[in-house]
Amino acid sequence: MDKLTFADLTGRGVRVAIIDSGLDPSRVDFARNVVGGVSIQADDDGTLRRSADYGDEAGHGTACAGILRGLAPEAELSIIRIFDAFLSARASVLEAALEYAGEAGAHVINASLGVTDTAVAGRLRDVCRSLQ
Repeated sequence: MDKLTFADLTGRGVRVAIIDSGLDPSRVDFARNVVGGVSIQADDDGTLRRSADYGDEAGHGTACAGILRGLAPEAELSIIRIFDAFLSARASVLEAALEYAGEAGAHVINASLGVTDTAVAGRLRDVCRSLQ
């Protein structure tokens, strides 16, 4: 694809939720883009909890945010950390993150991940359809 096709697209007015391992708080170059963030985790008993600490322990979410900012430098970023340092998360946490992204007004949701359980994939598909 010709890169000039998208030359005038900046992402202005578009909110992107990045569901991943968070964002490195030392990266001040993201300061003007980040409009909010949350960490959603599950306790051992499955109880979901939210916190304001969306710092990245693995680097994957920060890398994804960097790619996105390179493509759409004026996009608003809503950071949703679900992964631990081993890039692992429960399906219920991912479902909650998708719902949170919708509540946060995301126009686009980026989740660079995969699932292997077809039942989980079906539930996630249903959640995504409800957000359309």
